[in-house]
Parts: sequence; C-alpha cells; structure tokens
Amino acid sequence: MAERKRAKFNVNKAAAGGRMPQLGVFIFFFVYLCLYDYFIVLHTNIPELSGEVLTYHIVDYSFGFCTKLLPGAIIHLFFDSVTKQTVAVYARVLYVISLALVSFFISKVVSSIEEKGSRVAVLIICIFFVTGPSTINMFATNVGVLDFYWFLFALLFLIFAENKYLKYLVPLLFAAEILVHFGSIICYVIFMGMVMLFKCSAETDKKQKRILFTLLVVSVALTLGLFVYFMIFEQSNVTIKSMQEFNDELFARAGENADAIHYKYYDFAFFRDEAVKYPEFYEQIDMRSLAGYSLSLPLPEKLNDAVNMMLSQVVYTLHSELIAESHRGLRLIVYVYGLLLPVVAFVYSIYIKLIKEEKDKLTKLCFILPLIQFPFCSIVGLLNSVDINRWIGESFIIFMGYFLYVVYKRSDVSELVKTSGKKIDWRLLLSYYFVYANVTLNFFTS
Repeated sequence: MAERKRAKFNVNKAAAGGRMPQLGVFIFFFVYLCLYDYFIVLHTNIPELSGEVLTYHIVDYSFGFCTKLLPGAIIHLFFDSVTKQTVAVYARVLYVISLALVSFFISKVVSSIEEKGSRVAVLIICIFFVTGPSTINMFATNVGVLDFYWFLFALLFLIFAENKYLKYLVPLLFAAEILVHFGSIICYVIFMGMVMLFKCSAETDKKQKRILFTLLVVSVALTLGLFVYFMIFEQSNVTIKSMQEFNDELFARAGENADAIHYKYYDFAFFRDEAVKYPEFYEQIDMRSLAGYSLSLPLPEKLNDAVNMMLSQVVYTLHSELIAESHRGLRLIVYVYGLLLPVVAFVYSIYIKLIKEEKDKLTKLCFILPLIQFPFCSIVGLLNSVDINRWIGESFIIFMGYFLYVVYKRSDVSELVKTSGKKIDWRLLLSYYFVYANVTLNFFTS
C-alpha cells in the first residue's frame, strides 16, 4: 500500500530529467501577472487608496483584542505614524509580493511535471487561475482590503506547510486568518484544512503523518476557539466604549488624512449594538427589526445574540438594494458564474475521475471535499454579504489553488489534465480565454 502511494504521491519531484526550469516559470508568470494587472485590470490607472483600506490600517490592538485589527497591528510594527501615503505604498508592495508568491507556487507546480504535454496542459490551467473574472486580480483594484490578507496568509501557508521546520508554525497562520476577520472560516481556513488533510493522506512515513495530523487538530481547535471568542466574547474586551469615542480616535490618528476616513463602513462586530444609536457614524440598520423578529433560543444569552446576529445578516443581505432593488446583483452572479463554469466543470471532471479510481478512503475524501467547498463557500458568502464579486472570487481562488496543490503532489493528475484537455479545440479555448480575461474585466470596471 505504501509503495503504491509513493508511486502516485510526490513522484513529480523525484526526477529532474525533462523538467522545465523553475526560475523560468516564475519569471514568466510574475511578469505576465504584473503586465496583466496594469494594462487589463487597471487600464494603466493606479486607483487611489480607498478610505476603507486606510481605516483598517489606522487601528490596532490598543482598541482591544478584536477581529479585523491584525492588518493595522502589523503596519504599526514598521511605522510609528500611519498616513494615507504610507498605507498606499505598503499595500501595493504587499500586493506585488503576493504576485511573486503566486508565481513561486505555480513555478513549483509546473516545473515538477516531466512530460511536456502534461506540463502545457497544467500551464493553461494556471493561466485561467490567475486571470479572468473574480480571481486574484480583484485585489489589484482595491489593494489592502481584509480579504487580501486572507489571500496573503494562505500563500505563506503553502510555503510553510512544505517546509521541514516552518510547518510547525502552520497553526499560527490558521489563527491569523481568523484575526484578520472570522469570515475566513468559510473560505481560506477550509482551504488550509483541506491542504493539511491531503498532506496527511499523502504522507507514507507514520511519524510524519502523526505530526501533520496533530498540527491539523491544533490548527482546527485554535481556529474554532478564536471564532467563538470573536463571535460571542470580544465586546467584553473593547477599550473604546462608544461610537463617538471610536470616531474621535480614528480622526485623531488619521491627522491630515481625516477626510479620507471611511468610518461608516468600518463594521466592527463589537459595535453592532452600539451603532444603532449613532446612525450618523455607522451606515447600518437595525437588522433585527428588518427581520421582524428575533429568535429566542435555549442558549446562553451571548450565544443566542450571536446566532441572531448571523441570521439577521442574511436577512439584511437579501433585503439590500443590490439584491432586492436592482438587477445588477443577479447579472453579476449569472455573468461571472457563466464564465467561470467551464473552468470549474473541467476541474470537477478531473476530481470525479480521481474519486472513481482512488481506493484509499482518506484520499478519496480529499477529492470529494473541493466538490462541496466551491458551492458552499459561494452560497454562504453570498447570503452573508452583498459583495457578490468578492465571494465568488474567494470561492474560485481556493478551489483552483487546492486543485493545483493536488497536481503538485500527485503525478497522475497532470496526465489526467492533459488527456481531458485534448478533447477541447484550441481555437475554441483561445476564444473563450479572450472573453474570460478581457471583456469581463471591462464589464466590472466600467
């Protein structure tokens, strides 16, 4: 059994003959991503830093141990005074670093494949992963948003998880995802958990398998603990006691950039109850009154409030102007999903073949999970947010990222990609990619 696993797992890395130079792949994708973002996504216009992003970087843990404060805490480690210009440069440097990390990950995947035809097929998949609607380029138009930090920590996780010593820091990256925002529990935390589970299934050494499983258990426990804390208990740890005080502190920290503060958007969980009293400082509504009721569950008061908060968020989303009073929301969903569907369907077909052929139950589970992950993340995200393009993007990024990781770890998957891809006419594929990569972005940015 162990020998059969070795034949499938990690065999791509076993031989050097015939492999594409990793540095060459890295340079190609890094340059391609930079040019694509600048000319196609941004149309050569570097957008001004949003007030939302500036606000997220002004605050830190002096407000209390609360979610959404990690980005501000990190930048304050490097700069005593955080200005709009500082955040703009800092956020864009981080974005370029993320492009380098993506390119490094892809170069590892592609250069590990020996057979030329399989390598070309995987290269095409990688290009669809990094360009097109609702992919990583959505961070180019609004650098420094919270979701970008989810993405950045997930990239670091892929590096750490493959390193002999850095893998012991993996639980901290799980925690970092929740510290950025507990919404990561339905997207990037799931992605990282699936990768760790797949590593466990791929590992043939019993000692290393136990270590990986222990790291996964610790990571899940730490993540769930932080999630429960932020959902139920974080209000008791807030140092700022009113929206007015919070508002004054934000403007004081912003200084000459005070006019750029986007405090109305700053949706701190610990101010949801307080915000209703200060509508001029918080663009929000009493979502429970909108729902028309508040569930009374046989749970502790704080837990009952947390459940009602999540339910009312769903009601708010369904009643929002974007969904209820405009066709734009439905148009975005149909348009983006319609363009992503061929790529998703192709990857689904590969997973289905792997599931049919796989005998090991744990490995088979690792192929079933991504089939559930993509619709789950999309639906839950859309129900809890009006940011349609954002949640479709998060779902697609982690879906494709996990698939490429599977390709990296399993030599037979790249062969499946090649044989399945042979059935597609190259002229049809090229035409599809032109629409996928260009027209859609013009649609979103117009």
